[in-house]
Amino acid sequence: MYSERMNDGIERDPEQYFRRYNPKYPERGGAKKHRSGETPTERKAALTAQRERWEKLHNAHIDRHLPKTTLLEASRNHRAKISMKSLAEQGIDRQAAAKMTPSESAAMHRKAAADRAAQQAIDSIRAF
Repeated sequence: MYSERMNDGIERDPEQYFRRYNPKYPERGGAKKHRSGETPTERKAALTAQRERWEKLHNAHIDRHLPKTTLLEASRNHRAKISMKSLAEQGIDRQAAAKMTPSESAAMHRKAAADRAAQQAIDSIRAF
């Protein structure tokens, strides 16, 4: 997980950690944000730089650890490598996929788990 909050060594539960920072009594408030004194332009530039670093790190990891044949197979099904460029900037002529909400993602994972359990049950019955 990425967080703009700095670890100041004060023990906080998650609810308090993300509360508003209290400069007078830091132990009563949340953790201070790292970029709290920057302008919106500076914060946007920092976010862009962070995304670029993540893109390079992720893609270097894919190149190093995913065999080339697997990379070719993966690229047919989904993009193993990532790019911070828009689809248009990449020369890809399609609509961006709709973002999944947390509840949609959870439902998809529950369905996949149920499908796996059903397949295991079928396989165990066939084994008899």
